[in-house]
Amino acid sequence: MIKKVATNTLFRLITFSILSIIPILPFIYKGVFHMDWDAWFHFSRIYEIAQNIQHGKLIPDVSYFSFNNQGYAVNFFYPYFSNYPIALLWLVIKKPVTTIFVFNILFHIIGLEIAYKTFNKLKSDSVFSFIFAIIYIFGVGYFNVRMLSMGTYNQQIAFLFLPPAIVGIYEIIADDYHKWYRIVIMSVSLITLTHLLTTYLLVFYSLILVLFTILFNHHTVTLKRFFYWIITGAIIILSTLLFTLPLIEQKMANDWLDVPALNLGSNGIISRSVESVSIWNRLSTAFMFQDIIILVFIVTLVIAVYQRLFKHENQILLWGIAGISVLQSNLIPYYYLQKFSFIDMIQSLNRFDFFLYTFIALFVVLTLCNYHLKKTISYINLMLLSLGLYLLFCSQNFSQEKNILSGDISEFDKISYFGTNDNIMKGLSNSNFGYFDQDAGKGYYRVNGFMDYRTKQQIKQRPNEKNGFNIDSGSYKIKNKDSYAPIINFEDEYFVSTNDFIENAVYFDGQRKLKKFKQDKFEFSIKDIPKGTKVVRTPITYLKGFKVEDTNGNRLDGYKDSNGWLAINNPNRSKVVITYHKTMVHKLSIGVSLTTWCILLYISLFTKKTKDLYL
Repeated sequence: MIKKVATNTLFRLITFSILSIIPILPFIYKGVFHMDWDAWFHFSRIYEIAQNIQHGKLIPDVSYFSFNNQGYAVNFFYPYFSNYPIALLWLVIKKPVTTIFVFNILFHIIGLEIAYKTFNKLKSDSVFSFIFAIIYIFGVGYFNVRMLSMGTYNQQIAFLFLPPAIVGIYEIIADDYHKWYRIVIMSVSLITLTHLLTTYLLVFYSLILVLFTILFNHHTVTLKRFFYWIITGAIIILSTLLFTLPLIEQKMANDWLDVPALNLGSNGIISRSVESVSIWNRLSTAFMFQDIIILVFIVTLVIAVYQRLFKHENQILLWGIAGISVLQSNLIPYYYLQKFSFIDMIQSLNRFDFFLYTFIALFVVLTLCNYHLKKTISYINLMLLSLGLYLLFCSQNFSQEKNILSGDISEFDKISYFGTNDNIMKGLSNSNFGYFDQDAGKGYYRVNGFMDYRTKQQIKQRPNEKNGFNIDSGSYKIKNKDSYAPIINFEDEYFVSTNDFIENAVYFDGQRKLKKFKQDKFEFSIKDIPKGTKVVRTPITYLKGFKVEDTNGNRLDGYKDSNGWLAINNPNRSKVVITYHKTMVHKLSIGVSLTTWCILLYISLFTKKTKDLYL
């Protein structure tokens, strides 16, 4: 019976559905969830896609309906494709909270199935594949909490595709490349179109594997295997060009070749993050039952040592776990390395955690496999064990439920952090995203994402007494009622802290003017331009693709000024209209990627090797 549930697709998916629903039943019952700081950023991205689709633009470019309604570059620098199904459902049911609940369940089911398929392809054992799926998906409390709270949302979605990517990359580099290369193409492409930093870390992981293979197992590096590496990499590149090529083009259009997104200077964020991921910190959280997967790993490791269950695969995984631990420690001089942009873009060392948890889940289940072969544990006991672990894992999320269940939270925080349909829609209507000032984070007024991908001239750093930097947002005060997007739960006469970003300020020959900029669907306009104005500085950060015309349809000279803004020379009219048009590079990249995906689909449907492709 137990093996039938694991092997029968319908029974397995029903079981996965039940397991996915149980952890969020309290949230469904209350119709509310606890949002975190990143939630507004991701909700705005999903809302932007939904509005684009509703108004006829299937492949979005700049922002029109969110992020201050002024052509922000969010879609060029943050992959958005995994948000499409969420946006589509949002358009249908028009309730963001219900949308998140449904897709939280669906993403968990998809993740469980992918994890199951990956391990089953590796070991051809349905029961242990079922156990691996439970340990991998539910074992990481951080993943489940942030998936629901709309935290690092796309990073959590990328986590679903990591098992076939991590296992597959290892296999094509060091073992069975025939069996895994298609899976690597699919999984890495989906990750690239979901979360770019995870792709970056996968490249780093691949380079380490290649280096170790050449040093310690060089006889496996044949010309044919190398050919498969090249083909796999080339197809991944082609299938993801519709995002990566416009990203590179727009990075070159302004001063964004230096990463990370925040042109703020890390000020030691990587080196400081060592404390939160230290071994002692992990041990303390494990024995406090806050990070149960670590405790499961420790127990499994003790059993493996005592029973001598170490096989080649277990040893490799232990080396991987040890390597991640070193990467997350002060043994690596991040204080100096973070000065390099390609290291600084990691931002925090817990970015490596998803690799760590993947290795741990694989180690635990492979050790159970070895123990089963040696002691012949019954499948019933194995399933009872996995069910017990599942219940323990679910207990990790109770901290997120307590305020929702007990109501022990202030009215102000309910406005700020309770995800209700009303709160979310009000927050999206106030899309300006607050800044680092005294009003930031109050109620619907959000600090998140709006400083990303601004030029160094637009966001200035001021040295402080701690040898770090403070952010100079160029703030000033105006009455709340006079703001471009008044703070909803503030009085009209309250003097809010604001700045040019928030107010969509326009400059006529260097003179700041407010409420002269407007967005209407896919058009931006500037009005009341004084006669004789030589230069109009728009509130739009320059990107390739913006086109400026006067009211008669005459093309005007739009260019990037010294601070990275879109500026207009000699408008000659009291009003100008600005539109964005996809560049030729962007259009070509869309065509190449769509063609590549069609070819991959044809191969998967009409070739004899379809068994190699399950995603």
